[in-house]
Amino acid sequence: MVCIPPVMFLRHQSCVPFWSYCLYILWIAPTLPQFSPHM
Repeated sequence: MVCIPPVMFLRHQSCVPFWSYCLYILWIAPTLPQFSPHM
């Protein structure tokens, strides 16, 4: 899987599946303090 920055995703929505973007967020989020889950 290729990690695609949110900006690139917004520019190429018609070319990039939405689920790949979701997986990107779920994959990178845990590594970012500001996006870390507070559960």
